[in-house]
Amino acid sequence: MVADIPTEYRKAAAKSGASVFPPRLTSGQMSRLFSAADLLVFPTYMDTFGAVVLEALSHGLPVVSSTTYCVPEMVQSGRTGILLEPPVKWHGDDMLFQYGRWRSYREFAAEVKAADMRAYAAKVRRAVEALLVDGALYRRMSANARAASEKGPFSIRARNEALGKVYESCIAHSGPGQ
Repeated sequence: MVADIPTEYRKAAAKSGASVFPPRLTSGQMSRLFSAADLLVFPTYMDTFGAVVLEALSHGLPVVSSTTYCVPEMVQSGRTGILLEPPVKWHGDDMLFQYGRWRSYREFAAEVKAADMRAYAAKVRRAVEALLVDGALYRRMSANARAASEKGPFSIRARNEALGKVYESCIAHSGPGQ
């Protein structure tokens, strides 16, 4: 587990046999962790992007995560991972932050505290178990994850093509008087 978690949870994780690493690792350390991992569990309900998801997919790791912000753009539920509805969402169906929903941070924090996190944890656990028990499902999602990172909309090739179009547009609209 790579996380910045309170000491009580770090101790509980250690007792269960889990390894907990600090969240600030070098790219080499992260690459070694991804290479040793079986899947990525990213149960966020607040993260707006989650580059770690793209890193996991590039290592062929199926992802268990939430339907929060752009995670569904990166992970195809049932194909490259399993997406779950989180207990709390910061955004609406339009993916825009719902500024007016809470009058204060305390109000938001109260909603988070009232959310059924145990039920969400149980959903996450069932998703992880499904991937670890069903070898065919795991292998299919792993292969799809790698392929998505190499050929999908977040691949280096797709990024370079989009960036090339930006450069071409800038060049076409540059010059004297423009």
